[in-house]
Amino acid sequence: MFLLADYTGLTVMVYTIEGEPLGQSVIEKHDKDKQEIELRGLSAAAIAADDLCSLLILASPTPHEYTGKALKAGTGLAFSMFQGREKEDRKQARYKVKFAGHIDKLFSDGRYYPLMNHIEVDLTNISRSGLRFSAQENTLHLGNKFSIHLKLEGEIKRFDVVVINAITNEDGKAEYGCQFAGRQGG
Repeated sequence: MFLLADYTGLTVMVYTIEGEPLGQSVIEKHDKDKQEIELRGLSAAAIAADDLCSLLILASPTPHEYTGKALKAGTGLAFSMFQGREKEDRKQARYKVKFAGHIDKLFSDGRYYPLMNHIEVDLTNISRSGLRFSAQENTLHLGNKFSIHLKLEGEIKRFDVVVINAITNEDGKAEYGCQFAGRQGG
C-alpha cells in the first residue's frame, strides 16, 4: 500500500468503478492514520455518500491507484481509501482523460536534449504504469525516452516516459503508448 506518502496538495482524478471520469481535484487534507483524503473543488453532486470510486493520485514517481468510499466532509468531499478495484483485463486500469501537453526534451546518450520546437500532445488515458496520447505521426519512435508536460489544476506536471507502442491513424496523427520511466515532478 502507498499510504506512506503525504498526498496533501496533489491532484487526484476521480472515476466510477467502471472507469468513467467524474472529475479531478486537489487533495486538501490527507489523514494517513484514518486513510482518508479531503478534496477541494470537486462537486459532490455526482457522488453520493458510500459510493465506491476509483482514485488516481498523480504522485511521484508514478500515479497511485486506490478504491475510495465517499464520505461527507462539510461542503466538500472526502474518501476513505483502500486498495483493490474491479479490474479490467489488463495489469493496470486505464482512466480516460483529456489534457493538452507538450514534449520539450528527448533523452539520448545518457542525457536530455531540449527540442527547438515542442511537440504538442493530447493525453487520452493514464494508468499507474503509463499514459497514452496523440501527436503528429512520425514524431516519436519505439524506445524514445522524453519528458512530457501536462497542465493539471493550473499546475504543470512533468513525467518522464518511454514509447512502448505506436499506432498511426488515418488523420495524420498517431497514438503513442508510454511507460513511466525515471523521476517525475513539477
